[in-house]
Amino acid sequence: MAGKRGMKMPADVKSLRQNIWRSIRIMRTFTIPGLMTTVDGLKYDNAQKFVRRLEQHGYVSKIGGYKGGTVGDYQKYIICNDIGPTVPVLGIGRSDKFLKQSGKETKKEREEKVDNDHDRPDGTAA
Repeated sequence: MAGKRGMKMPADVKSLRQNIWRSIRIMRTFTIPGLMTTVDGLKYDNAQKFVRRLEQHGYVSKIGGYKGGTVGDYQKYIICNDIGPTVPVLGIGRSDKFLKQSGKETKKEREEKVDNDHDRPDGTAA
């Protein structure tokens, strides 16, 4: 089925991300190398990017006192928002929630600010 441009579609059941999400739900607490052992064809950088996106959207969070530089020690994660067997659809780019946390304005906020500046009776900018 063809959709409109920019439409978010659920991931295919046999996709790599679906397999990662299934492993995360089964393990509950996990490391990225642990995911790599359970999902065939998964590379470290792809797993890291997907887990980072899940963390930004609030599906997983970091746990433990990870200090880099120790052989065999990896950052541990825990699933904190289990929405079911279907992989979460993460939007393209950064979410508005992430932008607000980082102190950056969203496109809509910038447009509203510009519109409000033009509405002043004396014509001066704020």
